[in-house]
Amino acid sequence: MNFLTENTDEITLKVGSEFTLENFRVAVVPPHLNLEAFIELPQNLTLLQTKYPEQEGAFESIFFIKAHTKGIGTIKIGYKDWDTNSNAKEKEINVTVS
Repeated sequence: MNFLTENTDEITLKVGSEFTLENFRVAVVPPHLNLEAFIELPQNLTLLQTKYPEQEGAFESIFFIKAHTKGIGTIKIGYKDWDTNSNAKEKEINVTVS
């Protein structure tokens, strides 16, 4: 299963399911020059891998995640701006694993 952050508010999964979550695509132009992707997962999800596709003029990240136990939680995803030490873009996505 594949999900786009900007189009996803809630994800429902079964234990053992794997999915990808594509972070926002951000143009690499001022003021977004010093960004780092971040993701915070609830305890019932595991981050398997992160990929950073190369694109000229844009920054993107894709997170590969597995649901390992039942539960409800929230994924927090976005970009941290190291110049301002704040989150430049972020979103919370509700997750239910049964």
